[in-house]
Amino acid sequence: MAKPQYPPLSRNRNFLALLFGRGVSSLGDYFGNLALSWLVYTITGSAFDLAITWVVFMIPRALVRLFAGVYVDKWNKRRIMLATEATRAVLFGSIGAGNLLGYTPLAFIFAVAFSVGLLGALFDLAGNTVVPFLVERSSLLRANSTFTAVFQADSIAGPALAGITIALYGTAAALLADSLSFVVLVFALLLITVPSMPLGQMQHTWKRDFKEGFAYFKTRMDLVWMSILVMGSNFGLGALWYVYALIFSDNVLRSGSFGYGMLGTFSAAGILASVVYLAKIGRVQRRRMAILTSLFGMGAAVMALSFTTTLPEALVAIFVFGLFLPFSDTIPTVYYQQTVPGPVLGRIFGFKQFVEFLTAPVSVVFGAFAASYYGVTKGILIAGMVVVGCGVIGVFARPLKNLIPLPEPQQPSQV
Repeated sequence: MAKPQYPPLSRNRNFLALLFGRGVSSLGDYFGNLALSWLVYTITGSAFDLAITWVVFMIPRALVRLFAGVYVDKWNKRRIMLATEATRAVLFGSIGAGNLLGYTPLAFIFAVAFSVGLLGALFDLAGNTVVPFLVERSSLLRANSTFTAVFQADSIAGPALAGITIALYGTAAALLADSLSFVVLVFALLLITVPSMPLGQMQHTWKRDFKEGFAYFKTRMDLVWMSILVMGSNFGLGALWYVYALIFSDNVLRSGSFGYGMLGTFSAAGILASVVYLAKIGRVQRRRMAILTSLFGMGAAVMALSFTTTLPEALVAIFVFGLFLPFSDTIPTVYYQQTVPGPVLGRIFGFKQFVEFLTAPVSVVFGAFAASYYGVTKGILIAGMVVVGCGVIGVFARPLKNLIPLPEPQQPSQV
C-alpha cells in the first residue's frame, strides 16, 4: 500500500480546520467549566457539592474510554466528533438558558456535567486517533504541540475572560458562550475530509475486538507504565484544579474568582512556553528523561505552591508547574501515535486514557475531604508529594529505560 502524502502543516486544510475549531471550542470550555464551578459554589458554598459536580463529570470520561475504543476504531471518526459536539452545544445551551431563567437545580447541573463528560471522552478518543491520518508521521510532535499551544493560549485568555464575563453578565452568559463555541467546532469539522472505513473491516463482535486491543496493550509494557505514572500524577493534580485552586484562591490568597482565573492563566503561560519549544525542535531524543524530569518538576512546583500566601508568589509557582507539564503529556501522546498500529489506535488510546483518568474522581473526593478537614494548603502539599513519588517510581520502571521509536506501524488509508 502506497504511503499517503500530506502537505506541510501550514498548508494542510484538514489540520488547520481542526486546529481552528478545537481552538475556539477550547476557549469556550473555560467559560463553561468556570461557570459551572462558580455556579455550584455560589449556590451551596460547599466543597463537597463542588467535588460531586466534577466526580459525575469524570467518572463517565474514564469508563467510556475503556469501552468506546472499539467503536472509535470501527466507526467514522469525523461523524463521532460531529455528533458529540453538536450534542454538547445543545446541553450547554440548555443549562445556559435555564440559568438565565433562574432554573438551575443541582440535579440539572449534575446531569449536564455527566453528559458532557461522557461525550467529551468520545470526542477526545476520536480526536487523538484522527490526527495521525491527517498529518505526516514525522510531523506528529509539531502537530500535537501546535494543538497544545493553541489550547494553552486559550488557557491564558480563557479563565480571565470567563471571570470577567461572569462578573459583568453572570454565569448564564458564560454557559451560552461555551455552547456557541461548540457550534463553531461543528462547522469546522464539516470542512474536514476523512474517508469512511470500507465495509468488511472491524466486523467482529465488540468482545473480540476489545480483547484483541487489550492483548496488544498489555504486551506493550512501555505504554502501560507511562499510563500508570500519569494515573498517579492525576491523583494529585485532579484535586488541585477541581477543588484546591478555587478554595485556595478564595480563602488563602484572598483573590476570589480573579485569582482563580489567574492561576489558570499563569499555568497555561508556562505550558505554552514549553510546547512552543517542543514544536520548534520537532523531536525529543531522551523521552524517558523528559518524562521523569517533568514529574519531579511539577511535583516540586505544587509543593512550593502550598507554602505561598500571596497571589504573586502563587503565580510564580504555578507558572513553573506549567513549564514542566507538557513533557509528561505531549511526549507520551506522540509516542503512542507513532508506535501503535492505526487499526488498534482507538482501543489503545481508550485503555491509556482509562488508566490515566481512573484516579481523577478519587482525587476530587479526597481533595474535598482534605480541604474540609485538614486545610487546603496541606492538601496541595500532599498533591505535590504524590507527583514527586510518581517520578521516583518511574526511575525504577524498567520498561521505560529505552523509549526509542519502534518500526513504523501500518498506516491504513481509511479511517
